[in-house]
Amino acid sequence: EAFISNLGDVTWMDNATKQAALVKANAIEFNIGGAASAPPILDNYPVSPASYFDNSMLAYHRKLVYRLSKVDKPVDRKEWSMRASTVNAYYDNGLNAIFIPAGIMQPPFFSDKFPMAQVR
Repeated sequence: EAFISNLGDVTWMDNATKQAALVKANAIEFNIGGAASAPPILDNYPVSPASYFDNSMLAYHRKLVYRLSKVDKPVDRKEWSMRASTVNAYYDNGLNAIFIPAGIMQPPFFSDKFPMAQVR
């Protein structure tokens, strides 16, 4: 909201660029907490206690097959590239999406007890 409200005051952008920035800002996909579901690559995933190597090769093969299965399909703007427990957040410019996992939504990074940011 702050970015959008400040666009009118920006002097270094022409009106066409401001309009494009407004359209892009309004289209940002916010993904907060974690993925809604696990990727299908994990369905019926067999792990054997007999061979670490075989398990690693199977994991590599399944991931490759999963990635190749997404060719020529629409991009899933809600697909996460990290676990919900990860202490990090990122913006994916290819998806125009922000990902904020649950791991960073706790102290010392975030808390509902922290004071609100100051407004100028």
